[in-house]
Amino acid sequence: MKNKPILLISLILIAFLAGSNYSPMGAKAETPDEYPMVKPLAPGEAIPKIELSEKASENLMRISIPAITFTPHDSRLSYYNAGYGCLGSVYDGPAPKTFVAPLNLPPGTESIYFRASFYQYNTNEPYTRVYIYRTYNETGDTEVVFDSSMNYFDGSVNTWKELAGYADFTFEEHYSYWVEIKYPQGTPNVIMCSFGLAYKPVGEPIFPLAFPTVLNGD
Repeated sequence: MKNKPILLISLILIAFLAGSNYSPMGAKAETPDEYPMVKPLAPGEAIPKIELSEKASENLMRISIPAITFTPHDSRLSYYNAGYGCLGSVYDGPAPKTFVAPLNLPPGTESIYFRASFYQYNTNEPYTRVYIYRTYNETGDTEVVFDSSMNYFDGSVNTWKELAGYADFTFEEHYSYWVEIKYPQGTPNVIMCSFGLAYKPVGEPIFPLAFPTVLNGD
């Protein structure tokens, strides 16, 4: 009988310790430290790149947009920096999981080639889509000028991936252009790291922007 209080206190202490051990584990599962992150590169290692073909390499300018600078298309979306400019998101709500970035190139610019860099954690992700849209500024009408997707069923884990190909279209006046990436809902097995576009710049004008000069002979 004398041991009953001691036994009771022991049971309470065990229950308290069990609860203390469980609570941090539950909280840890919701911290950014547990989100998928890009594996650090080894010393001297670089993110692999696909070589451009001859057609895509001649006299072209290039822009590259880190994925982390893309903005959510819906204010309900959440996201995080997965490292190396990669955009991670574990959002699993009702809003479409899309992120956008403007393409501010002058009218007459010819788009030739695109390249998107991804990092793959697992093989369960069905696809990630990449679009280029344009909107006619006077009416708001929107259309897709480019659409591509990447599948991940090759068994790769913790590897870099590149989606690249031709994207032939010309930037026109009175239109706004932007690139959009679309993730499947939930925790990503693949995340995007950058989007690049190779293009032919607008040609130099025949007459430079300067006052005309008249040369008079003596």
